[in-house]
Amino acid sequence: RTTWRTNVGFGRLLDITNDFRSPFDSGSVWFPLLWSSDSYDYVDRHIGRVAMERLLTARGSYIRLEAGAVRDAETVDSRRRGLLFGPFVPNRVVDTGRYARVVATMEWNPDVQADITRERYGGSIRYELGTGDLDYQRTEAALIARHDAGHVVLIGRLYGGMLTGAPPTQQLFEIGGTNNLPGYDYKAFAGDRAWIARGTAQYALPYLRSPFPFNAGFVLPAIAPELNFGVQTGMAWASDDQVRAAVRRLGDKVDEVTGEPIIDPNTGEPVPVSVPTDKLRATASIGVRVLSGAVYLGFALPIDATRDTRRNLRFVFGFGRQL
Repeated sequence: RTTWRTNVGFGRLLDITNDFRSPFDSGSVWFPLLWSSDSYDYVDRHIGRVAMERLLTARGSYIRLEAGAVRDAETVDSRRRGLLFGPFVPNRVVDTGRYARVVATMEWNPDVQADITRERYGGSIRYELGTGDLDYQRTEAALIARHDAGHVVLIGRLYGGMLTGAPPTQQLFEIGGTNNLPGYDYKAFAGDRAWIARGTAQYALPYLRSPFPFNAGFVLPAIAPELNFGVQTGMAWASDDQVRAAVRRLGDKVDEVTGEPIIDPNTGEPVPVSVPTDKLRATASIGVRVLSGAVYLGFALPIDATRDTRRNLRFVFGFGRQL
């Protein structure tokens, strides 16, 4: 009944290491089960912690302080493939160890960041300190804005992060793929510094806006199609040789059909699964959302001025309002 809420927890988590995600993004279910496609990486994490949280405003803004003990370990692949199609992409390398962790978080209008339903601003900042076998400091921030311009909804998102200390692989910032920079390979870029800016324009088509009665009181949701155009730009870079070594430990790029490492014909060495961007990267996407924005289908293409990346139009499919 005080202004602070305290809780204690412990458990074992299959924690997702992807960066700059929606708060409601909890991983894939049907794609891994059926199509052997799982665009997430995981760490086997044991954790015990005490957290204190205080609500700052009636709209949900809050601060949260957390302290605890953590053990990170490699995940073990229990299956090579789902029911259909090719093998899973290998989970990325995890630096194992035990460490104490302190986390401080502040969120401003978190509902805006979660589902983008209100015409206003929102954001967050998170600081994490680890000390022990893994010794690092990690800071990340987000700023979200939405504006209704007649029948068009304009949404802007800006994310940034910085990692210092001896960088564990699971704490590196990785970008590329559906969530950030669609049109590039999944997590094509990585480093200890990163930022992503995303702008989106949405137009709700005046068709199929009503739900469909089904049977015995059940109702199918409205298709509610929306046209969607987006531009994404950002960078992920390595500040020193220690970070570049950590990026290389993430592993090798593998063939999507055979699952074997891809060899660079010029050097005879495996191709790294991620590299620093070095230069500004940007992509454009166009597509349609259905089921009130829950499902996205579209195409994305790199539009930056780099010369060292193969350019091609890519089909993009995803859930939630990530693009």
